[in-house]
Amino acid sequence: MSHEYIGIKQRVLDSTFNNIIAGTRVYNMVSKNQFWYIIDAKYGIGGYNKNGYLFSGLMKKKLDDSLSYVQFYGELKEQSPDFINTLYYSNHFKWNNNFDRIQSKKIGLNFYLHKYKTLFGVDYSQTKNVVYYDNFSISRQYNSIIPILSIFVNNKLSFYNWHLATNFVYQYVPDSMVIRLPEFVLKNSLYYENYLFKKALLMQIGIDCFYNSEFYSNRYMPATSQFYLQDNKKYGNYLLLDFFINLKVKDVRLFFKVEHLNDGLMDVNYIQTPNYPNSGRAFKFGVSWTFYD
Repeated sequence: MSHEYIGIKQRVLDSTFNNIIAGTRVYNMVSKNQFWYIIDAKYGIGGYNKNGYLFSGLMKKKLDDSLSYVQFYGELKEQSPDFINTLYYSNHFKWNNNFDRIQSKKIGLNFYLHKYKTLFGVDYSQTKNVVYYDNFSISRQYNSIIPILSIFVNNKLSFYNWHLATNFVYQYVPDSMVIRLPEFVLKNSLYYENYLFKKALLMQIGIDCFYNSEFYSNRYMPATSQFYLQDNKKYGNYLLLDFFINLKVKDVRLFFKVEHLNDGLMDVNYIQTPNYPNSGRAFKFGVSWTFYD
């Protein structure tokens, strides 16, 4: 059992409410068959989110080599929209909405193959009554079901002291009227790692890169601190490069980084959020020293 007390201050209206949530968890910690599960259940018995619920479960099975595994998870959730979406008063915006509860279902399947250092996953969700901010930054609700499919692959390749870590995500939203996501997202890290000076110093030197395909990314409204829809221009399709050097000597870590290394060398359209361009080239240096008693 848990209790939440929430206070909200607005320009002409202050609100307070409670949430009383009952919950339970069932799981196993030891399994001869190398099979584990976790089942969670939460239910709102009082307050703003009364009768809201969350049921989730995860099952994990080790494969033959004991380091690889297959994992299945699911989630069923119903909750009230955030308070800011239903009642809001400020100098520039105000609304008083009577929205339906948000309903969502999600299932996913992951495979990890230790021999190939590869994690593969598929995630599928359906959400009904999504709350969003329209092109005028007004809180709205979309009552149809919106499905989202996500497929990702994480892989690490090594050749002697060279390493390539790859994270790739594919996202598909058939109805993209209110949920906007890039179709492709790619993050790579190519680096050289080795011990120097009789293994007294560990060094990493390499390049990180990030890319996402073009999409109608949301604008930002400072007055409400929320992102809202825009249909004027697509953003993305820009490769962002960072150069880094990491050093470790016993308990001391040092790093040097050149963020946005390719600033001015490629397309200058490196805006991810409308009117908020990515930072230009920047040089950063840091030291971390861990002290033990």
